[in-house]
Amino acid sequence: MYALAKLYLTDDKKNISKAAQLLEKACGCESVKPYAAYTYAKLLTDDEFRDEEKAISLLEETADDNNWCSFLLGQLYAFGKGEIERDKEKAAEWLTKSAEAGNEYAGALLQHIDDYEQAQLVDDRCRPYIIIKHLYLFLLK
Repeated sequence: MYALAKLYLTDDKKNISKAAQLLEKACGCESVKPYAAYTYAKLLTDDEFRDEEKAISLLEETADDNNWCSFLLGQLYAFGKGEIERDKEKAAEWLTKSAEAGNEYAGALLQHIDDYEQAQLVDDRCRPYIIIKHLYLFLLK
């Protein structure tokens, strides 16, 4: 199910609704739940399938098994999104957890979190590109 859902997210087979259905089912399978939960939570924070409460719940359940889940939680709390309020303490907690589990991006974001405060002043559509650019430049060092 998970692999098929990922296929439906590619440009060749783009069917986001079908992918969302399959990801929700895949979250019930323990062997792929940490990966399915991360991908599904990303969809749940987008406009079409918005359900931040469910996304947060899935990410918290699987954060111990997938450091990308704790990274996404940290991002969501650091910058806020939709109904998710910015919470610097929660952001630091989840980013630290992710970084300690080996996620270099979480460590970089944690180190430069204050720099990204300026990104809050930028239009929401531009902010992710600014963050990715800074993380990329950091990792090139």
